[in-house]
Amino acid sequence: MLKKALQIGVGVSLMTSALLAAELEKTKLNIGFIALTDCAPIVIAKEKGFFKKEGLDVHVIKEGGGWPGIQQKVINGQYDFSHALAGMPIAATLGINGKANLAAVLSLDFNGNGITFGNKIISKMEKFGMDKTKRPLGSESLKKYIDEKHKTEGDKYQPLAFGMVHPVSTHNYELRYWMGTSGIKPDQDCTIKPFPPPTMPQNLIAGNIEGYCVGEPWNERIVLKKKGSTLVTNYDIWNNNPEKVLQTRADFIEKNPETTKAVMRAVIKAQMWLDASWENRKEAAKI
Repeated sequence: MLKKALQIGVGVSLMTSALLAAELEKTKLNIGFIALTDCAPIVIAKEKGFFKKEGLDVHVIKEGGGWPGIQQKVINGQYDFSHALAGMPIAATLGINGKANLAAVLSLDFNGNGITFGNKIISKMEKFGMDKTKRPLGSESLKKYIDEKHKTEGDKYQPLAFGMVHPVSTHNYELRYWMGTSGIKPDQDCTIKPFPPPTMPQNLIAGNIEGYCVGEPWNERIVLKKKGSTLVTNYDIWNNNPEKVLQTRADFIEKNPETTKAVMRAVIKAQMWLDASWENRKEAAKI
């Protein structure tokens, strides 16, 4: 009886997949991603066959041009879908840095960002009372260092430089909010510039920035190199904030509704697989 039930179940599954494939408006897709830990649902959907089971032939592409590059390729149709900052489709639809009607069809993750500082500025902040072991850690010691720097340099004051990933990213807002809690004025007391996430560690080591807000693994990289420390996580600032989404063009959804649903199903199944066990996560880390 059990064997018969399994045979029926498998048959129904195969028939369902075949029907899904027949209904899909488009099966060959390009999906772009940035090299960050939270690209995992997209990559796992490809590597574990979840896209294939939905009748999709997906090419996942690691984007080297940072978030502006990935956004432009979605807008011009080079990518059908992409890994995106939660604010990107909203900003594009509002006409910020170019008008495009984009949609976030799925949330990929919450949290995951950190604010990391280089050893040099950490030593300065410790002189003004910072305790690295304290959580949550405020920005008061950084404010005191900036005030001392203003007093010493006067009219020749050189603002401290920090990095984030995109003007409409939660990273930008989190870094500014954290600084503002102690009275630091971003854009006056310091500069905050966008950099592609994978370049953050090398920019800090080169002395181009004193610190940055970015997603993993680019905080851990600087810690492992013993060139700095992650002092704050975005969970400390806004727990369970929306971080990355899966985005596409609104006109793509209109023309390809069944394909869009199939992509969403595959990514959700990948998320469920990732969440099912630590063994699965370890396997994903190797991928």
